[in-house]
Amino acid sequence: MLPDDDRVHSRSIDKSASTECGPEQDFAYRAFISYSHSDSKWARWLHSQLESYRLPPRLVGQVTSSGKLGKRVGKIFRDRDELPVAADLSGKINEALRETQFLIVLCSRASARSKWVNQEIINFKRMKGAESIVAVIVDGEPFASATPGRESEECFPEALRFQVDSGGNVTTEGAEPIAADLRPGKDSKRLVKMKVLAGLLGVSLDELIRRDNARHQKRLFWLSIASVTGMAAMAVLSVFAITARNDAERQKHQAEDLIEFMIGDLRAKLEPVGRLDVLDSVGEKALAYFATLKPGELDADTLGRRARALHLLGEISDLRGDADQALTYFTDANLSTEELLRRAPNDAQRIFEHAQSTFWLAQASRRKGDFVGTERLLQNYEALANQLVDLNPNSAAWRSELAYSNVNLGVFLSEQRRFDEAVRKFSIATSLLENTARKSGPNSQAWLDYATSLAWLADTQFDNRQLSEALNTRNNELDIYDRFLRLDENNAVILEKSATCYRALGAIALDQGLIEDALRYLTNARETIAELVRIDPENMERLALLGRANLEIADANLVVRDVEQARINVAKGASIGERLMKADPGAVEWRVKVVMRSDLMTSIVEKIENNTRGALARIETLEQELNSIPSEILARSDTVLLRAQLLEAHADLLKSAGQHEAAAELREDALRILGAPARLPGRAQLTALALLVGLDREGESRALASGLVRAGYRRPFLAEWCKSELRCD
Repeated sequence: MLPDDDRVHSRSIDKSASTECGPEQDFAYRAFISYSHSDSKWARWLHSQLESYRLPPRLVGQVTSSGKLGKRVGKIFRDRDELPVAADLSGKINEALRETQFLIVLCSRASARSKWVNQEIINFKRMKGAESIVAVIVDGEPFASATPGRESEECFPEALRFQVDSGGNVTTEGAEPIAADLRPGKDSKRLVKMKVLAGLLGVSLDELIRRDNARHQKRLFWLSIASVTGMAAMAVLSVFAITARNDAERQKHQAEDLIEFMIGDLRAKLEPVGRLDVLDSVGEKALAYFATLKPGELDADTLGRRARALHLLGEISDLRGDADQALTYFTDANLSTEELLRRAPNDAQRIFEHAQSTFWLAQASRRKGDFVGTERLLQNYEALANQLVDLNPNSAAWRSELAYSNVNLGVFLSEQRRFDEAVRKFSIATSLLENTARKSGPNSQAWLDYATSLAWLADTQFDNRQLSEALNTRNNELDIYDRFLRLDENNAVILEKSATCYRALGAIALDQGLIEDALRYLTNARETIAELVRIDPENMERLALLGRANLEIADANLVVRDVEQARINVAKGASIGERLMKADPGAVEWRVKVVMRSDLMTSIVEKIENNTRGALARIETLEQELNSIPSEILARSDTVLLRAQLLEAHADLLKSAGQHEAAAELREDALRILGAPARLPGRAQLTALALLVGLDREGESRALASGLVRAGYRRPFLAEWCKSELRCD
């Protein structure tokens, strides 16, 4: 095999050559195909397709950004003469680049490593700019070099991935090349040809496909007429056969081109502006086409397109909240990927595609409340990820996929309050991601993925009453952020992650009774978030985080009965809540987590300050507002806890007013909302304990409090109750 750097040049420069389709500035060549020797098969195919293509008559004579269009595309330069390995690009190549309007780069793992392809891109960018470059992927993976462990899969040469300055130096500023894709399961050959032609001619892809199809139909029509005239009766039979065959082929091309356009280019254009709904009508046409085909009779490429189209429609339905329709689409897509895997059971790409399909189906099942089905599907996802690792244990991508499958199972199990099982799954994920991170650079994305998995693990340990373990996990997470911040102390993303970690540390310290530590952590978090809000005041999500940070500090103030500071911090949270509702009155998340939480804490402060009437009116208003909250939000653990704490506060107010029976009923309601105390997260168990104590249920209170104390909980209320009459073991 020849070295990757071997290059070939066959076509000499002919300055007298003219194009039939040139712009106002004459070029000897419409395009220059740059490629590695190992991709010469694709270069020959593309060269032949472009030079032999005749433009549809209705496009001939039009003036586009590429100039006045002629009957043909024009000459295409494809290098074929071998260069010495140590030589710089020849003068002929540079001259060809100067005389070329567009550069076509065949992108593969080989071309990504080729210094000649890279240099041709650099020279062309210096001469013509990046906007006249058309990329065609033949193998490998775009931007894989950014993922540790996958660098060898990169298909884009460095000069294509990054900007080039006027001196011909590749900078660190990223570029975003748009590419046609010849890899199996991606664009069809015809669609790739059409995409490249659209770029060279300066016309839209859909217009070119439409004109080309119209010309094809017209050609078939005249062919049929000629056949009828020349061959009489036999021609009749031939016409029917030819027309039927070509019509079927044409319809197949149109449908497949439409689907590829839908799930590729059109989605990329519509998704940033939030108009995926426009794809509905296109999706209906695609599904109507697929309905005429039986899955067992489809080739792999068509099955893959079918699955991708169904996934897109499933995601659109999911975004609209139509869980039934989303489940239907994802189920159908999963059948397609399952069939593809059945045909190639050891193909890693097919396993990966079916794993992704299974994940989406699990998400749809979870939204429908089918928790048994959801767990089974997530376990299937994990099994598929294990298959990938078995096929290639050294693949960082497959190890990460296995980690993600465990994270998703962990999240599900945590939602089901199966905390021990969830901790095990998150522990597996963190171990896998830590291993990947340690094999990558010290400041790679892999370390941030590992930090995210630590956050999930710590949250579940906290819910599982493993306070010491949660503290250690959060400190490990914080060490990663500190290392990144030493390199860039103004990195807003890392600062926000760090602040979230400090908030969690504050919650742990508060439950351990370490009030000063809790206030220090929480104040650090608030100051960091406040600075981020000052830098980007339009970022409402960060403003919401600032509101929650103020309320968390107020909670710590109330634990030690510092009512004055609690009032100040609650007022800050409430003020932010008003700003959030003014910005978006329909934002339920902000209403529950900031506005309603601040109102509840305000009522607690008012009760302590003996403003019983004001506190009671506020509580009753809050209870009415909860009736307008969507059921899926009400069912979430944080909202359930808020409702229980709201009823507890209401019961305290009624009891202080002498309404003991009404207070007891509210406490019983709150316990029913929370569920069995033994299965509750640690923080919710503290609320359940307060409710049980208020109901004078001594035995249950003693058992629950003893468990909390053994787990390390030392909140003043708990410590005082346990000391009284030595209630706790």
